[in-house]
Amino acid sequence: MKTILTLLMMTLVAVAAPAFADAESERANLARLVGEIDYLSRTVEVYRADAPRNDQYEFDYQTLSHDLSAIRQGIVEYIKRDLSLARDIPPLHTEYVIRGQE
Repeated sequence: MKTILTLLMMTLVAVAAPAFADAESERANLARLVGEIDYLSRTVEVYRADAPRNDQYEFDYQTLSHDLSAIRQGIVEYIKRDLSLARDIPPLHTEYVIRGQE
């Protein structure tokens, strides 16, 4: 799981770097990022199926999947829409640990 989060952070940092030559190249880079998020989402589902159950703590794969989906949706909307329009951005959950009953 740590590998997925590390890969996601590295990918987001790489894409967010101010190295875009123009809007078209930015959109192409963001489209590639959408593909990487799709890969991460599939990987999270595989890890979720194999995750051990723990009475005290459990990783919340569903919330991570939701946040990845929200990030993906935001990128796709950015690529497709008129960038001069304002929009609301929903907050991410960012809490991925479920406390079990002790």
